[in-house]
Amino acid sequence: MQAEAVTWSQQVPGRRKCRPLGGAAPMTVFDALEAAELLPLPPTPFVLARWSTATVGPDIHIKVGRTLYSVPWKLIGRKVDVRSTATMVQVFHDGQVVKNHTALDQGKRTDKSDYPPEKIAFQMRTPVWCRSQASEIGDACHEVIDQLLEVNVLPLVPHGLLADSRSARIAGVCRCRNESGSGISVCLTAGLVRWLSRCRSGGPGFPAPTRQRRR
Repeated sequence: MQAEAVTWSQQVPGRRKCRPLGGAAPMTVFDALEAAELLPLPPTPFVLARWSTATVGPDIHIKVGRTLYSVPWKLIGRKVDVRSTATMVQVFHDGQVVKNHTALDQGKRTDKSDYPPEKIAFQMRTPVWCRSQASEIGDACHEVIDQLLEVNVLPLVPHGLLADSRSARIAGVCRCRNESGSGISVCLTAGLVRWLSRCRSGGPGFPAPTRQRRR
């Protein structure tokens, strides 16, 4: 039916004389003047896209529809333009593409490389890294780290204890901990957090930090 419609438009109305064209037929004018000016179709089909504006939150994510997408951390607090298609989400800042994500209907997409360098290092500290650092500090520290890893409290270990540059202080605290015979239990998470805090600033055998009284 479509082919017949094209044939009819070319052979019937396209051959009629048209007053606005000075009595010439539309097809005659088209063949003589317009046909040579037509451009070929693009190699890829046109993609429907939706544009929006978003503000980069402190967690390096923007919200597009029902999904959170990460962007480079240097853009925190800035407004960005977002181009969304059925398959891809592109983030622009000052007219330049700063991030591409595969589209997601709902949820969260995070590229860890978007975090600051120190945050990337934070997430790269594995159990192997923990044991290696603990061994450099001393046997007592290695024993404490093994206990922590056994109860699966890894996030508390490398960043609250091993990342501290005062290895002598950490070693002393771990020795006191082991000599006291205090075990580490997963049900004592709150107490463990306080203990890791003391590892960094005081602990048994070291001056405790001065606490300010609440008024």
